[in-house]
Amino acid sequence: MKLLDRFLLSFLIGVVIASLFSASTPALSAVTETDNTVTVTESYLKITWDLEHGGAIQNIQPVCSDFKNTPVAKKGMAADRGGLAGKESTIHALMWDIISDNNPWEGHAVYAKASYEVLEETQNYTTIQITYTLDENTPFPGLKVIKTYRVYNESFIVDFNMTLTNTGTNPVTIDLSEPWGRSSGPMIELVSLMGSKQDEYQFMLFNDGKIESYYQGSSWGGAPGGPVKVNGTLKGIGIYDNTTDPSPWGFMIALFMTDDETVSKTSYVWFETSAGGAQNTIIRVEFKPLTLNPGESEEYHMKIYAGPLHREYLVREAGFTEQQYKTFFYNPAFSPKIPCRVVAVELKYPINIKIATEGGTGVPKAAISIYDYYSGTPYVQTEIESNEFTVKIPYSNAPYILEISPQTGITRDGYGEFVFTSWILPNGTEVTGSKVNATLKEGDTITLKFRIKPLAKLVILFVTPDGSYLPQQAETINFTLLGSAGELLFKGSSAPASRNITALDQSVSPPRPGFRVPETYVIQVPLKAGVYTLSKIMIDDAELQYTIVGDEAQATFALDQPGVHELKVVYSTGGITGGGGGLLVWTIVIAALVLIIIIALLLKKKK
Repeated sequence: MKLLDRFLLSFLIGVVIASLFSASTPALSAVTETDNTVTVTESYLKITWDLEHGGAIQNIQPVCSDFKNTPVAKKGMAADRGGLAGKESTIHALMWDIISDNNPWEGHAVYAKASYEVLEETQNYTTIQITYTLDENTPFPGLKVIKTYRVYNESFIVDFNMTLTNTGTNPVTIDLSEPWGRSSGPMIELVSLMGSKQDEYQFMLFNDGKIESYYQGSSWGGAPGGPVKVNGTLKGIGIYDNTTDPSPWGFMIALFMTDDETVSKTSYVWFETSAGGAQNTIIRVEFKPLTLNPGESEEYHMKIYAGPLHREYLVREAGFTEQQYKTFFYNPAFSPKIPCRVVAVELKYPINIKIATEGGTGVPKAAISIYDYYSGTPYVQTEIESNEFTVKIPYSNAPYILEISPQTGITRDGYGEFVFTSWILPNGTEVTGSKVNATLKEGDTITLKFRIKPLAKLVILFVTPDGSYLPQQAETINFTLLGSAGELLFKGSSAPASRNITALDQSVSPPRPGFRVPETYVIQVPLKAGVYTLSKIMIDDAELQYTIVGDEAQATFALDQPGVHELKVVYSTGGITGGGGGLLVWTIVIAALVLIIIIALLLKKKK
């Protein structure tokens, strides 16, 4: 065989083998399975379903690198849901459906075995279907529940549809009106613990755009004091933690109705915390009762948001307004970086960024972003960490969109409250607003102007005369901090394990981490703390005069400078002393003298 023929034959054999190998080797799937669970992992989210419990969502975890090692990435958002009355007393879940006749109250869906089918796997999303059918041993024989989820590759949104179909031979009714005393049918419940339970909020979003948000809640009946009748007006429910405990951007799990028909089927919302004694926060949508004849179906169209409380995602993906974001979800402690955003172009040309402040000093906790002028593609997203720095852009002498976010917040050292005021562009033009269009070239300088109001941090210490923290015998000390006009600024408790408390200005939401200066403040503390008695109150080691009102003492003090100030409340095992104690002692002395004089006069009269 000629050399050329051998080469061609080898080439053809190689092509055939390669094609067979490629045909028999599937692309890496986003779906993994264990005996009792199925998991879909995309670039932003990892979602696990529990097939032993009606295909409940067992957990959701963010998986992009920006969340690496954060609590919400390591353990997810799910929690133990106690208080069940059927086969099990507790399940571990994030979202589960309830099909109930009140025997047991949690119903039968949670104990049904589910199956799954992958409907689509593309570069952009994975669609999975979870199915279970209730059998003759339940009050809903033949009721088939189909839950379809589309998990996107670069999104914190999950499309979710639920269909109930009667595959049996008799009508099926889901109606808890009689045992529960309210018009409730099928339900979906969210159960969460993202960071600390005491930091979590439950919220309802109504079809008219109104939001009602509740902090913590109570163990039975929840924050509003019981079930809330929504009667076809509910747009969404959710749980969120707007501290930096779960992640640098807080976190949220929410369920939204995506069309008017599904909104019209909403009936009640249930709130609960610490269900069954477990650490959890719960919110549940209860849909209206329904009856399905054989062959009939009912559909619910929804979407899930499981993501950070960053404006980029809450406004653009979840659909909240800018005002809703600022009022309910924003915290100036959040990292201004947009999580999970990747710049795909080479950044070559440096430009200079300078920070100019007036009214105070400090580095604003904000970020500058630079976008493509035409497409809006993000090129740069850099946190401000100093008063001068450089960033790089992909093209020189090209138009860009520049943005500052947030426009208001706290400086990095916590000693200032900033407001962004304007840009000074390379040509000297000053422009207001959070966004500006500018043509930039290598070496240009942009100045960002901020107005800063100084803040003072106040540390309140509860100590003995020798400076030691008060022991357990002093019990819990409740105290308040007021403004000069008597407005409540901070209400706190000092437990035996916490005698060092950093006060926050709770008159604003989210709380301000410091107090404005110069300003006058009032502290109110109890005269007695267990077996201890108030001795004195000091600000930065200067003793304050205090007055006694009932069983409390109050002292007025001034914070004139930014920085850290120590307010010491000193208790001793002796009698009341100090600014208010002296007055009390003189009052007792004078009363004793008056009594002696009266007795002397009476004795003289008898003589």
